[in-house]
Amino acid sequence: MRTHYIRSLASVVALSVSIVGIGGTAHAQSKLGDTAPSTVTMPLTLSCANLSPRAQSYVRQHHLCGTTSANSTIVPYTTVSGNCGTATLSARKWGTGVAEFDSQVNSTQGNMIYVSYSIGWGNATTGAGSSIGVGGTTFSQNWTHMDTAGTGAGAVTGRLNGLVATLWYGGQCYGVTPGPWASVNI
Repeated sequence: MRTHYIRSLASVVALSVSIVGIGGTAHAQSKLGDTAPSTVTMPLTLSCANLSPRAQSYVRQHHLCGTTSANSTIVPYTTVSGNCGTATLSARKWGTGVAEFDSQVNSTQGNMIYVSYSIGWGNATTGAGSSIGVGGTTFSQNWTHMDTAGTGAGAVTGRLNGLVATLWYGGQCYGVTPGPWASVNI
């Protein structure tokens, strides 16, 4: 009995390792894998306002937010466009009446510690629509996430909204709101 339990446990561990892989990230494949996705990409912008003293010191040392004035205030004290990375959203048919939304956030400013956004979707054929809230911790320059939504059959669009990626030193990168649309026929 104990040998059977150990073999079963070993099989589960081996299966888990093969699904998750060495890098620790599970990748789901679309149910209808032959459907080509619609993909859009947008730049991320580093906010230079409301930084903690530690974050302000870091961006000043690395010249990420313009120049420093005589009173040590970063000038311009707003945002720097497109210097933080990119965010990508892909939409594809996952199954009958179901859309798959794959999102990816890539930082050019080092590791992110938290990523949050929503995926708003709409079905132009039926008038249905909703949003999916996404957020989680990470310590990586790359974040990937896959969601599915029961959209119904029709012309479906999705976009990233309210994207914020918090960097390891406290800086925050923002996506353009509203983001560009990715479209797919379901």
